Amino acid sequence: MNVTCKVLKNRGLFPNSLGILVHYTSNSEKLAKSVEQPTEPNYSNTKENVEFSKLAKSKIQDILGLQEAKAIKILSSNKKLLTTPNNIIKLNSNLCKEKGLSGGVFIKYPFLLSEACLLEKLDSLEKLPISLNTSIPLARLSVRKVNEFGSNRDNIIKKIKDLVRIFGVTQEEVCDILSKKNFLIFKNIEDIEKMLQFYYDYGFTKEQVLNDLWILKYSQSLASNRFEFIKKNDISNLKTWMVRCKEDILYKHIKRESENRSLLGEYSVSQYLSEKLFCNENFIQNLIKKHPQLQNKSLRRIINMIELLYKNGFTAQHICKTPQILLHSTKTTEIRIKQLLKLGLKPNSLYVFTKSRRRYLEYVQNMLKTQSKIENESIKS
Repeated sequence: MNVTCKVLKNRGLFPNSLGILVHYTSNSEKLAKSVEQPTEPNYSNTKENVEFSKLAKSKIQDILGLQEAKAIKILSSNKKLLTTPNNIIKLNSNLCKEKGLSGGVFIKYPFLLSEACLLEKLDSLEKLPISLNTSIPLARLSVRKVNEFGSNRDNIIKKIKDLVRIFGVTQEEVCDILSKKNFLIFKNIEDIEKMLQFYYDYGFTKEQVLNDLWILKYSQSLASNRFEFIKKNDISNLKTWMVRCKEDILYKHIKRESENRSLLGEYSVSQYLSEKLFCNENFIQNLIKKHPQLQNKSLRRIINMIELLYKNGFTAQHICKTPQILLHSTKTTEIRIKQLLKLGLKPNSLYVFTKSRRRYLEYVQNMLKTQSKIENESIKS
């Protein structure tokens, strides 16, 4: 595979295996280049969306007696249900009703419908001195872990109550947290409180920590070393992801921030972009509110994208109408521009360059069909 193909593959423009190649020919000397056919299901596509709705009806709506919108929501939240036999779904549904679980439990926890050992898990959870409606998220854990709760009832209940006090959330929310971040089940409560206070001392809010509880898994010394290293590099805006990311990601972030400061000088991001896009700063500030990633994106990459678009005949107005283009890969955009130019296509909007690979290929195929149809009609007339 040549270098260009490697780039295309890495950027997600080629699937793992080549799809059917579709050719469009015209009587005007053009032979449109091959365009890959999408091969994976696309439920945003109208036809396949109808198929998904039918699946939701047969697998969820009819069995549970729910409205179509709720059935689609459940199926979308747990794709495992697509391959779960209907008799298992019905069995689990009846089981939950027999156990007295609330009607909306499948909306909140759709995984229950596809569980292979649900009865054993529910029997173990019923041994806990709290309502099954409260502890039900714990059924997400393995059978072995759920069974252990029966022999360690006092410890798990104490852990739940302590976390309710520390996190300021309900018992059900704590059970949901423990089912997804089960390392907290085994972590000493005093250590959790110390780590929370540590993050509060660095300026993080309780909400920020609750939104990224994985940071409680890391040692205080690791987090402290990272924060101090970041501060030494003149970055004051600390984020929780900086604790759990790989070192090379952190170094790239620091390098990008340093480069951005160098490019901006005394300007703010909004001031700098307003000059590049020939518009007032208030307009850019509104764009950043709608697309906050612009604030932290590599300024060098944003500049490269703007220059690429200007070079290929697009204007500041085009960019301002589709500002999300500035968040996309310059390499991928350049490849797509070249592809469209070779096919004799130049879109009026930059939106096509922000589409997923599948939607982009669909756009190209539709444009080629339209172009071929127009040319054929022109010849006939």
